[in-house]
Amino acid sequence: MRKRLIIYALSLVAVCLFFTACDEEDQQSYMPTWKGFSYSPQPAVRGDSVRITARQEKIGHLIYRAVYTWQAKYYLPASDGADSLVTVTHTDHVVYDNEPQDPVWSLYVPLRMRSSDIAVSFSAEYHYSANGPSGTDGSTIADPTAEGMLRQRQSSAFQGISAGSLTVRVKD
Repeated sequence: MRKRLIIYALSLVAVCLFFTACDEEDQQSYMPTWKGFSYSPQPAVRGDSVRITARQEKIGHLIYRAVYTWQAKYYLPASDGADSLVTVTHTDHVVYDNEPQDPVWSLYVPLRMRSSDIAVSFSAEYHYSANGPSGTDGSTIADPTAEGMLRQRQSSAFQGISAGSLTVRVKD
């Protein structure tokens, strides 16, 4: 009888350990992985808006907050005849687990824009709901079907950061 009780107790412990181990895997936070960017229309047209999308390859997990920062730089003619550098910045705050879709930004292309390119940079900061990975390899992600490139820059137990850039071509 005593041996049977010990076997039941050990079986119960084994089952509990199995479910605990499975539960821990589900509680791991991680950033999304990236393909690159896309934008439309291509090429962009002066006086219209361009829709730029940072394309995720794999959605992140257990992220309570994401901060997306977009920045565009281009030249406009100044009153003295020289070109003036214009920088436009846009920031979005989202609850990532509720809105895991690809980050999107619409940028107005000025009619008077001097150059035929807009330099766009993007950064994504993720704040984890659970323990995150101890680090990332910092690899560059560049899908041949996508524009620009993105890099997973760093990750800690609490947050992860990705950044990237692309050039938006503007029709002459």
